[in-house]
Amino acid sequence: MKKNNMKSWLLTCLGAVFTTMTIAGVSGVLKAPRGSGVPIYRRTETSIKITFKPLEGDGDEPVSHRYVESRSPWNLAWKFRGMTSTSEYEVTAIRKGALSEYRGTASNSAGMSKRSTVSTSFIKI
Repeated sequence: MKKNNMKSWLLTCLGAVFTTMTIAGVSGVLKAPRGSGVPIYRRTETSIKITFKPLEGDGDEPVSHRYVESRSPWNLAWKFRGMTSTSEYEVTAIRKGALSEYRGTASNSAGMSKRSTVSTSFIKI
């Protein structure tokens, strides 16, 4: 008798899960973004504006945040600069004549992407 009760209970739970998924409209599994996008840089005298151009075919994995890191040619460690919920980030208060390179990482509720390509060379302000 205990086995029958257990089967009934499991089938009821399984049915509840499928019903919930159907009502919620879950059609697939959300995946982490493939990448933060191709970084495009625009300099001013005291800042760098980074725009992440979406990767081709990346519409299935929405990006909720992008994290920006930088480093100088004299330091191998990457420093967290900030995060944005848009495709643009502006690094401000940069010393004139400073050299830096930048990269980004995208995230959504499923996880983090691989890091973006690093700027092709150190950018001088």
